[in-house]
Amino acid sequence: MFNLAFLKLQRRVLALALFVGALFAVGIGTNVANALNYCAPTSTSTSGNFTIVSFNNTGGCTWIVPAGVTQVDADIVGGGGSGAIGSFGGGGGGGGQVVQLRQQPVTPGASTQLVVGAGGASATFTASTPMAGRDGQSSRFLNFEAAGGRGGGLSPSGSLGGSGGGSFSASVITGGVGSVSTTRVSGGLGNTTATVTGCSIGRNGGGGASSVSQGLPGDTAATSGNGANGYATDTILGLTYGGGGGGHRETAGSTGVATGGTGGGGSGGRGNTTMVGYIQPTAGAANTGGGGGGNGGQCNVSPPANGSSSGAGGSGTIVIRYVTPANNATNGECAVTSSFNRAGFRMITFANPGSCTFTVPAGVTSIDYEMVGGGGGGGTSQAPAGGGGGGQYVGVTSRPVTPRAATTSNHWFGR
Repeated sequence: MFNLAFLKLQRRVLALALFVGALFAVGIGTNVANALNYCAPTSTSTSGNFTIVSFNNTGGCTWIVPAGVTQVDADIVGGGGSGAIGSFGGGGGGGGQVVQLRQQPVTPGASTQLVVGAGGASATFTASTPMAGRDGQSSRFLNFEAAGGRGGGLSPSGSLGGSGGGSFSASVITGGVGSVSTTRVSGGLGNTTATVTGCSIGRNGGGGASSVSQGLPGDTAATSGNGANGYATDTILGLTYGGGGGGHRETAGSTGVATGGTGGGGSGGRGNTTMVGYIQPTAGAANTGGGGGGNGGQCNVSPPANGSSSGAGGSGTIVIRYVTPANNATNGECAVTSSFNRAGFRMITFANPGSCTFTVPAGVTSIDYEMVGGGGGGGTSQAPAGGGGGGQYVGVTSRPVTPRAATTSNHWFGR
């Protein structure tokens, strides 16, 4: 019997290739007119009975539900908004929304679009013109969408700091029941003092919001413009996501900056009595959905230098968790050992001995496959014994298959 299999998915004719022997692998590709960009996880790990896969690369791809998996948990985080850069205090960017799926039903072998949102690009002070922060992009999985954080705001008048960017309330959806919240969480207001005397407060920007709380206002002394702390409840990896970015501080008497919220928020910039003393803002941390820090000028001194920028928003992430399928139980779905992209193909390998059922992925109409039989074991004797024979190789190309059809594959060790 065969004991290794390999499947290869190409981008020309939806092809599937497989090796069978000590390993089984499949590769699938697509027609140019119907291209499927299969997802490659950034990381894969196990925790107890669970497999955890993380996707950090921004953009969209197609995720195939592993064989034997009927429900998943997921943390979906939108990209963070960037901070604003104003003549005075620009607001910090809002953190990306967090959406949690728990016990979400799925169909083994089904495909779904997965999108990781990019953070908002930094705003640049050009030709003495302020610029509001830019919104982060949404992240999406199983048709549930986590909104991107909103960009930081500019001063609405000459004596006010800009408001922090907003976010949207976190959502937890269990068993496929419920919808994503559209409730807006506001960023902190900029300095609301109508006239600034002696720059003791300054026109400080407000902090960016998170999915759980508002950013802090720019006219609160020690915490002026701090970004809101992010969401940390029961996340799959135990991480905090979507912290708000800190607003820019004009305050001449302060030596500190407005801190970004936990969960990747970037810190705000700070003005000074000289351009050399300016402190630049920082970007939201990648793959946290954190908001970027705001930037600006210094009260009664100068606006920011041309070419200065705010902090960019941090990109989002999607983390998926599911119960690790049993190893090729009789008549059960084949458990994937590994999967990856190579030269335009999706490669899927199966290494567990025994008989299992392989379900053709959606959209796949022909496959290539290679099979290698298990090698024979060496002999034992008091006299010199012979070595075992190598397993037979069989290769097949362009074999037509039916999407979602099931077929039995046998993987046995040599003897």
